Amino acid sequence: MYGPGEFEPLCKQKRKSSVDASCAGGPLSLANHFDMHSPADKSVGVVFLIIAIFQWIETFGESKTLFELSAHTSYPLVTSIALSNLLSSVYISLAAIILLGAKKPIAEFRQFFPRFLAISATFSAVVFALVPAQNTFNLGLYTPICLILIGTGLASVSLFFLRRAFSVTPQVREVVTRGPYAIIRHPMYAGHIFALLGLALLKGSFLALAVWLACAILQAWRAFYEETLFGSALPDEYDAYRQNVGAILPRF
Repeated sequence: MYGPGEFEPLCKQKRKSSVDASCAGGPLSLANHFDMHSPADKSVGVVFLIIAIFQWIETFGESKTLFELSAHTSYPLVTSIALSNLLSSVYISLAAIILLGAKKPIAEFRQFFPRFLAISATFSAVVFALVPAQNTFNLGLYTPICLILIGTGLASVSLFFLRRAFSVTPQVREVVTRGPYAIIRHPMYAGHIFALLGLALLKGSFLALAVWLACAILQAWRAFYEETLFGSALPDEYDAYRQNVGAILPRF
């Protein structure tokens, strides 16, 4: 599907099995472990760190408002909002730390488009700031906030289990099969889709739902590139994983 040079493998000398076999020819070509590594994830890590600082300030600032609000509205609703804000801050902070300390991957895309697509999907939620709020669906706050909480929680748990294998642009370090990754192959992206659906419903318009659908397509497209890369870099290990575990929904 892809010709030589479209992937940039970064093969570690200590790994002599399937990685070396995949780098010997075909769609992957041998490259020095310290060469040609994209700085995109480091740059995203810096952006995440800046966002995390402001988000923690905002989270602490909103805590007083939420405490005052709890006297006039439902306590579970206020608790859900507070937990969602906290999980979001934790997620962005951990993602920034992991990206800034990331080691060289086994393989990554050399092409511009897969990297651009992944970064666009990562920051796609920013588009919702441009969507005006309406009340087309009359769902109230419970359903959107619960979806945001579930999605943010799933993404945060996925990041915990992914840890040093996490990246923004498509990269291969290891096949993670523990935690939520034992149930679906892309739990973090599923979490993002859930959270963004909650955000779209919170905006309450068909335009917001259209934006959500575009964001979901970006996440699915991003996952396709990742799977292509994993299937080329670690074919035996990833093919076995892919046959037994569903992509976004569990396989029964």
